Amino acid sequence: MKRLLLIVMLLLGPLLWVFAWREVRARRRLRYEGIRAVGIVVRHERKVSGTEGTAHVYFPVVAFTDADGAPRECRSAYSGRRGWPVGRKVPVLYLPGTPATAVIDIWAQRVSRVAVLVAAGMVLIAVPLIFLPG
Repeated sequence: MKRLLLIVMLLLGPLLWVFAWREVRARRRLRYEGIRAVGIVVRHERKVSGTEGTAHVYFPVVAFTDADGAPRECRSAYSGRRGWPVGRKVPVLYLPGTPATAVIDIWAQRVSRVAVLVAAGMVLIAVPLIFLPG
């Protein structure tokens, strides 16, 4: 059973790298084809977290105006109330014709998802290589 688990981990590692590559491609497309806008943090959405629902996580919500002049909102993919106070201006990026694809264009937001996927893939590959009997 342990050997099977290690083999599954060994197979899942590269799968996470595929997801990281897809994220890099999507971000690259946004960077080259996307429309830039300036948004303002308007509020923080509270989400209940934890097994008993006692922890609260806050996600900044950013309002911006798209190229057609329509008001839009996007929510940060990552929580963090302290770094982004209400009223802070942040860059927003979205694909032409689809403002629903809007993301907050800050370095930490661009890099963190890819970094987590790559690191997790490395761990899933390294652990079986270390513990599989030779």
